Amino acid sequence: MQPVSHEALREADQDVELIVHSKSHFVALRKLEGEWQVNFGHKRHVWHDAVIATAPNGVGPYWRRDEKWHVDISQVTAFAIVHNGEGYVAPRSDRIGSSESPAFPTFIDSEFSSTPDSPSSSSCSSLLQSVVLERIHGLNTFCSEYIALLASQPELFATLPSPFRLVPQGAWSTSLRESRSAFNLLLESSSQSDRLSSETVARVFKRLRIYFSMCRQFVDLIQQNPSSLILPNPCDPCISKREWERAAWNQRQAFQQNRDAEQAEWEQRQASPQSSDALGGSIVAVVSVLTGEHICSCDFEHDGDRSLVDVVRNVASGVCQLPFFAIDVFCSDSEESAASPALLQEDLTWLDLGRPAEVQILKKHRVL
Repeated sequence: MQPVSHEALREADQDVELIVHSKSHFVALRKLEGEWQVNFGHKRHVWHDAVIATAPNGVGPYWRRDEKWHVDISQVTAFAIVHNGEGYVAPRSDRIGSSESPAFPTFIDSEFSSTPDSPSSSSCSSLLQSVVLERIHGLNTFCSEYIALLASQPELFATLPSPFRLVPQGAWSTSLRESRSAFNLLLESSSQSDRLSSETVARVFKRLRIYFSMCRQFVDLIQQNPSSLILPNPCDPCISKREWERAAWNQRQAFQQNRDAEQAEWEQRQASPQSSDALGGSIVAVVSVLTGEHICSCDFEHDGDRSLVDVVRNVASGVCQLPFFAIDVFCSDSEESAASPALLQEDLTWLDLGRPAEVQILKKHRVL
């Protein structure tokens, strides 16, 4: 088995067999003669036609549309199957050295651990979320390897490099390697009497699982404010079970409240498109031809040169739970078109149409 980054999969130009993991579920994925196929196992082990895509908001890594399964590889961890030493050859930037990461990660919780390719150096004025997730995975694996030492000397946990530090990836990896060397020396000098009971080690293992699970789940919030993660040392067995679990519950609640507030703010902006620039901003309201009801909004700030019909269909099909092809788009940005909306040509962009502030959609008759 060989870890494969998300970027390498998107650019794969050869046949490959993969095992992908997401939330305790393992699925087979392969590229055969240039076509992707997915196998969910079950009883028949049937291969289904698939495409690599980006999931709409709120959709998991696998969903079916247009008689094909769609797979969002950014939500899974992928491992290539190598037969007799020959098989998928990862690009040079995708190969993982044995000194930094094991060949196969240890999944200590029910969430996936991302191992994407990351730049070896950057200005790090801001870190890509994929880089932070890779660091969390690396630190998770490191702690699993030295669990007994961390349980006997919990102060060592504070010496490990934080995955949220604004330093180049190369510098962060060097810090972790230095910690590994120091931990190995401590292991060699530790005596038999320093070893703790299996119950104590199991308690620390569970707390580390919760700690890294929370880091992955709320990585975006912690990136914005690293000091918001205020959990007690998960490796300190002297902290009582009740005290540590209460702190973990309070931390999770605080993160969830922040996320709910952000979601509510986003939904309010989506429901009030006219509150943006009323003189021709990039927010386009999408309404129903039949009822005039506001369906959703599309932001063309970065999509002004894309087909307006394609952008509107992409967003509206997810909101209305309809296939992409089942939606017609009409122009309604003037009094004439509002009275008799005209079907838009699929190759016209938002800029070509004079930056309309509103369009209308209708479910096609043939799919009613």
